[in-house]
Amino acid sequence: MTPDPDGPLLSVVIPTRNRMATLVHSIANVLESGDDLEVVVHDTSDDPHAWDDVALRFRGEPRLRYAYTSPPQSFAETFDKAVSLARGRYVTIIGDDDGVLPQLLDCTRMIDRLGWEALTPSTPAAYNWPDFRHLYYGDADAGRLSVRPFTGEWEQVVVARELDRTARGGFQEFGRLPRIYYGVVRRDRLELLRERAGAHFVGTSPDISGAVGLATVVSRLVRLDYPVFLPGSSANSGAGRSGMKKHVGTLEDTPQTAAFAATWPDEVPPFYAVQTVWAQAALATLDALGETATKSHFGMARLHAQALVHNHHHRGTIMRSLRSNVARMSVARRVTTWATFGVAVGREVLVRARGLFYRVTKRGYYQHDHTQSDLPDIAAAGVALQQHLSGSHSDLPVIGPPH
Repeated sequence: MTPDPDGPLLSVVIPTRNRMATLVHSIANVLESGDDLEVVVHDTSDDPHAWDDVALRFRGEPRLRYAYTSPPQSFAETFDKAVSLARGRYVTIIGDDDGVLPQLLDCTRMIDRLGWEALTPSTPAAYNWPDFRHLYYGDADAGRLSVRPFTGEWEQVVVARELDRTARGGFQEFGRLPRIYYGVVRRDRLELLRERAGAHFVGTSPDISGAVGLATVVSRLVRLDYPVFLPGSSANSGAGRSGMKKHVGTLEDTPQTAAFAATWPDEVPPFYAVQTVWAQAALATLDALGETATKSHFGMARLHAQALVHNHHHRGTIMRSLRSNVARMSVARRVTTWATFGVAVGREVLVRARGLFYRVTKRGYYQHDHTQSDLPDIAAAGVALQQHLSGSHSDLPVIGPPH
């Protein structure tokens, strides 16, 4: 990524594959958000001509840039190439069914002026595309925009402390780390990460790898509780597959993990699931960076507890993995590891039970300040969200300087 003095303030990078039907609306949404940005589309679709109809719609749009790479490409390779195309001073990545709000550009201007290196906002708003289905709730949430309560407050994050906390938790929570996926990062930090690790992203999950890697090169991070991104969930997205409980399988038979099956870390249960993919990506990133101190704090027992509660059909694989790891420990560590595992399982069961209760009673995560149904696409959902914000949250939060 050679610095481009004539580049825009913000590059919105969208990796895509075989999903032009949602991509076209995501592009339209971003382009409506302001002028001092570019949309960078990196396409690895099976059909190299799938882009043609989208190109016709946006013909002559100077803020839209496109590149095609023939498959196969790993997730990390796809994201790495996509980010390398960015020319903006700041960079963000969204999915090809996601959207942004105009406030994203406003906040980027603010952090640029004040000297912040990265912005990690919350995501209190979300949109489910009309084809979204949940295994248990069917199409009840299809075509719906939902907005949870938010404060509009900002805080400076102590990144090293948050990275350590995330490691001790088995790399299952990343909401307070610098993120390029649903986050904004100054491009020179990305360049430094690539210089140190050899790539922007490694392992099975680029968004998780990016968060862990950036936590080693970003020190001035601000977190904002305000919707500047609009995550979308469509039938063929990761969120859509997760809703149908299809986000689980063997390492060898899953494209995302097949290339890593032979070198899968011993500390991670050997099957494909959200929990295991996140942990593998985090550990691979630490290995690439030589961050042995952080890796030594890895919460192996807590990872296995999370994996067991969320994927009980794989309990045999999970427990064999845990016993194999424990067998290599001293007697004292064995006792504390089993105790940690037991407490973590109990805690996660309570968390899941509380989540079910909150869903039924519309509290906590499922408490919504605003919902709107029958929205056909992410661009329409973005307009609806902006109208809601202009009515009830008309003042954009003011971010202060780092200290």
